[in-house]
Amino acid sequence: MCTVHVWEFSNIGKAPFSIKGIASLPEHSLAEHNPHAYHLAMSELPKGYGLGTCAVCGQALKNNALIIDDNGNKFSVGLDCVKKAGDKGLQEEVKLIQAEQRRTQRELDRVARVKAKEQEQRKINKGLTDEELYAKHLKSAQTLHNKSMIKFHEQSEPFITTLHKQGGFFCQGMAENLEMGIIPTLGAQLTIIDIMAKQHGRKNSKAFLEHKPTYKKQFNALVKILKKADERVLKKYPNIRL
Repeated sequence: MCTVHVWEFSNIGKAPFSIKGIASLPEHSLAEHNPHAYHLAMSELPKGYGLGTCAVCGQALKNNALIIDDNGNKFSVGLDCVKKAGDKGLQEEVKLIQAEQRRTQRELDRVARVKAKEQEQRKINKGLTDEELYAKHLKSAQTLHNKSMIKFHEQSEPFITTLHKQGGFFCQGMAENLEMGIIPTLGAQLTIIDIMAKQHGRKNSKAFLEHKPTYKKQFNALVKILKKADERVLKKYPNIRL
């Protein structure tokens, strides 16, 4: 036996019925406080569904289920009346639409919170968000640090050239570290100084011992350049770590 849909039995429309969405009318209080926003919200609502009145029970509606029957006729039904109709398909569609609306609203709320937070940050940071201010300071800090590194690269060049010529895993690694502005450990520094002095004679020879203090002084100067560069950046941009 074929069961007639309750809405079709009541001459509301021809089954099967489908739901195209849920439309919510703006609050009347919005019309009082912001008429322009109220009229804009009203103008964006779907047309042709007779929003605001339930086609089943005649009650006034805020939340309107947008229904289309098999003949393409459109009308609005309250969510309670959708439940009472006993149409499982429509009920499931309502649940899916409401879940999607909740997800959308959560995202809108999140975006609104982010924008509000950024607006407060712009007031404090002269028009910049915290992220934009950090990026600006990072760029300035890098520029300041790079200026200091010019002197470092000039004075480290003899060490780098010699280490590359020596070859081997250790020397190549130390040369690359110096090229990147990375100071080796104290033990590695002493080894590098010995390598430089050995250019003038075997270890502990007179020539070696004569030149070793000079290279030690030069390497210590490199360490000081980097330390001062870091201190200069830290003093001006205490929140930046390069």
